[in-house]
Amino acid sequence: MDLFELKDISERYLELLNPTTAEKVLTAGRIVGMGRGSRVIDFGSGYGQALVLWAKEFGISGLGIDVRPAACERARKKVAA
Repeated sequence: MDLFELKDISERYLELLNPTTAEKVLTAGRIVGMGRGSRVIDFGSGYGQALVLWAKEFGISGLGIDVRPAACERARKKVAA
């Protein structure tokens, strides 16, 4: 088992990573002036939850980039749903 697999297992019940909350992510969006038509690149996007929150709240479009294939796949499924 490699480091990425261990990380995927340990985070399986989390949507947002790092010590943050949805409220903090949305506050960051307000501070930077996100709005309909804004485009965001999220490096180290994890499971894409920040992009999903911003898309719902502000109407942004975005691209998430992460090195972990399992994280990218989980984010793709989330966005498709």
